Amino acid sequence: MAEKFARLKLKVDDPSGSKLKLLESWEVVAIGIHGKGSLWRALKVVPAASGPDYDSLIQRADEQRERIEVVRLEAAREAFGS
Repeated sequence: MAEKFARLKLKVDDPSGSKLKLLESWEVVAIGIHGKGSLWRALKVVPAASGPDYDSLIQRADEQRERIEVVRLEAAREAFGS
């Protein structure tokens, strides 16, 4: 549901599909990955939530965040023309 609202917001804010819209889209992805990693970290310390390999999930989220960061920063350079 949040993804659909984010898409709608981006279309309303910038219907032309500019570079700023692309940057906003990458920001949404980066925030989602950060949130996912934070959730795994929180669940890791909850005894009742044992089961999944939280260390692997945390590592994967961190790796995804690192990969996205390169793309996100390039989108920022493009959007603000440096």
